[in-house]
Amino acid sequence: MQQKLAYLLISLTALLLIGCSDKEPKKFNLDQLTRVDIQEITPKSENEFVLMEEKDLNIIREAFKEVEWEPNTMVDIQGERTVEATFFYTYEENMPERLFVYEVYLMKNGSISLQSEKGEEGYGELSKEHAESLKTLFFRNK
Repeated sequence: MQQKLAYLLISLTALLLIGCSDKEPKKFNLDQLTRVDIQEITPKSENEFVLMEEKDLNIIREAFKEVEWEPNTMVDIQGERTVEATFFYTYEENMPERLFVYEVYLMKNGSISLQSEKGEEGYGELSKEHAESLKTLFFRNK
């Protein structure tokens, strides 16, 4: 009986220590994407809007699954148009959202190049075929 009680106390202590850890997840999960803020940067003006509809978020999720990332790589990109996209991820209901910021570049050949602000993902490319859906969401004014 005492042995079972000891195992129970050790198990509860381990669960408490693991459950109360304040470390943020090492990898983001696209299914936890709840919102994307877009800020189009042009010499004349800045256009800002928010994407929160589930159909838009699903398009973004599918496109980002196709990005070919070069982790921890920073590249000087010269695109035709640029937006800054802030991704909001909700990991736990009562915890603050985690933010990931990307510079998104529309290239002249129709592809999209991405640069992660934090550098974990680094530099990424999205082929012209996969970029079409993101172009309509991210680059609204032309």
